[in-house]
Amino acid sequence: MSACGEEVARASCDPALGGDHDFDLRSTDPVSFWTDLDAAWEGEAQLEYSIEVRDEAGERLAQSRCSALEVRTRMRSKITNIGDAHTRRYLGKLGCPAFEPPAPGGYTVSFRLEGEPRPRVAACELVLKQ
Repeated sequence: MSACGEEVARASCDPALGGDHDFDLRSTDPVSFWTDLDAAWEGEAQLEYSIEVRDEAGERLAQSRCSALEVRTRMRSKITNIGDAHTRRYLGKLGCPAFEPPAPGGYTVSFRLEGEPRPRVAACELVLKQ
């Protein structure tokens, strides 16, 4: 779907549900954050990404927290709710603000997926689209 942007980076959050990922940008167009998620939990839950973008010198350019469960756009979506058991599988656009790079070049995204109570995460990836 070109209307959603082209993928410029994809970083797995297995096994520690987070990490650092280097990526290159060829333009100063805004970069949106997406999640490719497969998670399950019992009862009420919150699941959030903590995201930070740094330039090549290590200076923090952007920082955000956004829900992995309340996404703006969903593709390949499967959602189930049976009693207190819930599952989510989708590629979804996160609701946090887009990153506006000051110049083309190399950047690092640091991220962590955090939840309370801790969900069972079969797969998760942070996806950057421009």
